[in-house]
Amino acid sequence: MKALYTQLSFELERFEATAQSIKTLFIGGGTPSTVSPELYKPIFKLLSPYLQKDAEITTEANPNSATKTWLKGMHELGVNRVSFGVQSFDEDKLKALNRAHNPQQAKDAISYAHTIGIEHLSLDLIYNYQGDTEALILNDIETAFSLPIDHISAYELTIEDGTTFSSTPQVRQDDENLAFFVTEQIEKRGFKAYEISNFGTYQSKHNKGYWQIENYIGAGAGAVGFLKDTRFYPLENIDAYVKNPLFVSQELLSKDELLTERLFLGMRSQIGIKKSLLSPQMQERAKLLCNEKKLRSNTSHFYNDNFFLADELSLYILG
Repeated sequence: MKALYTQLSFELERFEATAQSIKTLFIGGGTPSTVSPELYKPIFKLLSPYLQKDAEITTEANPNSATKTWLKGMHELGVNRVSFGVQSFDEDKLKALNRAHNPQQAKDAISYAHTIGIEHLSLDLIYNYQGDTEALILNDIETAFSLPIDHISAYELTIEDGTTFSSTPQVRQDDENLAFFVTEQIEKRGFKAYEISNFGTYQSKHNKGYWQIENYIGAGAGAVGFLKDTRFYPLENIDAYVKNPLFVSQELLSKDELLTERLFLGMRSQIGIKKSLLSPQMQERAKLLCNEKKLRSNTSHFYNDNFFLADELSLYILG
């Protein structure tokens, strides 16, 4: 944690953070629940003056390591939202995904988090793993809705280099109808999609900050940050990061690159895109899409309601 504290102190200065200027805090990386709350205390003490009074403070958690003691300790530090990496409530699928928890552990962890008063609870589901059927996914969704959650993230399995399944890409099945099914089943139970993979009666402020291209500090090995038009990349290797936490490579983004990101992220979420950011030619193409009922608009923004068409619509607008 010393390296993290050192980098975070530096980044607060780089970003010129002021009192109560931080709206959200997200403790991620997949395994925060393997770290004792006691070790997080110096980080929370450092950040406390900068956090808004109603800041959304989220931690990710694995159901097997999110013990009652851990959840209680994180809640006492100020965590008011937990995102559980459930992925499925099917025991065989969890084993195939190399998950360390079982369905009951996931249910117990979420229920206990609710019992102790953590305000917002979310869980992740994965679909289009080989063998996934509508029946299996429906059971996952129904089980999720039996729990005291206000948010679901439903992700299609993706295979990336260096990941567990990179040597067995065949474990991903290609069934676009399952994506439509997932969205339909979640929305019909009252969780409206506010981004292609995110649903809830509560919308994560942290998620929306990314999609609105707001500034954010990234602290920790491989945690990317962003300020105005520059991305910051700390070292990804943990040992290297611990030795040199202040080494950060930078990537300057052009106006065109930033516009492209804003457009793609806006079209795949409720954020939309400001008309003023688009060239006259782009605005004309967007108006044409409005006339064809593929987009809608108000005085300031264009919006897309069919997130599955986001990429195609974005490419058309860009020309």
